[in-house]
Amino acid sequence: MQMKARFALIWLVACTGCGGELADKPAWADLQKVEFSDRSNSSNGTAVQRLPDGFEVLAVHGRGALIGGPVSGIQQPRRSWIMLNEHATDKRVKQIAQFAAYDLRCAEVDGLEKRVTDIDSYVIRYLRSICAQ
Repeated sequence: MQMKARFALIWLVACTGCGGELADKPAWADLQKVEFSDRSNSSNGTAVQRLPDGFEVLAVHGRGALIGGPVSGIQQPRRSWIMLNEHATDKRVKQIAQFAAYDLRCAEVDGLEKRVTDIDSYVIRYLRSICAQ
């Protein structure tokens, strides 16, 4: 098999069922950069950070168990970073580090809707489902 054909076959097999994941790559890469640079931040508050390419990310303090993360060997994140401007092609929220619960008040979510003009509707519904009165 020629090299180009082999590469095309490998790419096709690797992307089968990826559901548009490649289209989401820039946003996921931005989330990973923010998470890595901010991992050691022990702040308990929420913060919105505007990234150079226009994405806005919410940092929110997580409580309880880290879900699906490493259990030893690296510094554990204390915060979760949530993309505010868009959701993944499979309709999930783009979020790095998921916790059992979050220190996010519903009043803060209301403020986000006013402050971030292009906030994604899926993201708002998710934030409302995890916020506390």
